[in-house]
Amino acid sequence: MWQKFSLLLLLLIACGKKNDPDEIFRRFLGEGLAGPSKEEMINLSTGKMKLYLEKMSDEDFKATLGKDISQEAKIKIKNRRCDQTKCVFTYSSSYESKENGQKTFDIESKKTAYLQKIDDQWKVEDIDTIKSYYLGREIK
Repeated sequence: MWQKFSLLLLLLIACGKKNDPDEIFRRFLGEGLAGPSKEEMINLSTGKMKLYLEKMSDEDFKATLGKDISQEAKIKIKNRRCDQTKCVFTYSSSYESKENGQKTFDIESKKTAYLQKIDDQWKVEDIDTIKSYYLGREIK
């Protein structure tokens, strides 16, 4: 009996989080074992972001937003403001650029993401870069 109740509770919790703005945003950013595919990012977006992703070639997507980049990026959400239909996240992403296995740059970007609720679904509308830092390393 407890096993059935536990399973039902777990399913309700898992299903309830699917449309949470935090969950949608984290999925869009590719947190987890693998980054989202181009199709998944398009499905999670609207407005400017959706148009940008639809026009991007597969090669450009892989080079700039593909899972190799998202697996190495460290994401920190700094601030979140939401109402019934809009949500704004301020976050930073950082990762290391490597060449021949050696670190060449440390890159950190501070960004603002705008989410909008459309037909009861949260979608990423746009992302603005506030500031980016690049710290170069000497290649030996």
